[in-house]
Amino acid sequence: MMENKINLCTNEILTKIPSTAKLVFYKIAIEDANFEITPEWIEWAAELAQTQYKTPHIIELSHKTDMDDQIYLRGLTNVIFDEFNIDLNDIPTICKCYGIYLIRQGFAENKDVYEILTQLANLFIVTNYYVFYDFYTLHLAYTELKKEGEQNYWDGLDFKNKEEYIRKYLEQWIKNPSSQLYNK
Repeated sequence: MMENKINLCTNEILTKIPSTAKLVFYKIAIEDANFEITPEWIEWAAELAQTQYKTPHIIELSHKTDMDDQIYLRGLTNVIFDEFNIDLNDIPTICKCYGIYLIRQGFAENKDVYEILTQLANLFIVTNYYVFYDFYTLHLAYTELKKEGEQNYWDGLDFKNKEEYIRKYLEQWIKNPSSQLYNK
């Protein structure tokens, strides 16, 4: 049996199956008309089925080979999220979890901090979710530093410390995913 209430960011499922954060974000960020269950979802369900999160719905999704009945597949994923008590209406938490996922994935793959920052800044541009606003502003500052040698977007960030500053900011954001610039 699943826990009664799950905070997605602290949920152990994200430790065991980190891609959950990505798929939950996709679920809320893409309009239903354009949302499609892909083989990536089937792989996710197969990973879940290999853990203690084995439910009939997860097993069913993990064995799907036909992607034609998208309405049924979307419904099946909704049932799975309900089983985990993941609130698809909690957009700020979902965004934070996805941001944490992207940062950790970037660090694990030894990506350049500017590449990670660009990915996060693009999320603000595409979604306009305030959770990603700092990354957008930091990206503007970093880009200006690269082009001009100075910037006026972010106090404390300069040409000499940009790499270290951004890395520390990303590490801190994982611990406390909140905006310094945007107050809701």
